[in-house]
Amino acid sequence: MPEVRLLTPTAVRDILTNAGLAPTRRAVRRLAQQGGIKLNGAAVTDPLFMAAPDAEHVLQIGRRKFVRLVA
Repeated sequence: MPEVRLLTPTAVRDILTNAGLAPTRRAVRRLAQQGGIKLNGAAVTDPLFMAAPDAEHVLQIGRRKFVRLVA
């Protein structure tokens, strides 16, 4: 599973576009509205949700794309 290092609280939208898991910010917004993004198993409906670098998190996009967020 690929890892992304977070130094400051970062929006889910920016994490996914910078990691190459979503082609555009608009695609992230559509995925969030359709319930296709999960953070630690809980659905993320707001693409501007801030992921904090306090612990390890797993961000899931669709069924098969995962990325680990580490501090």
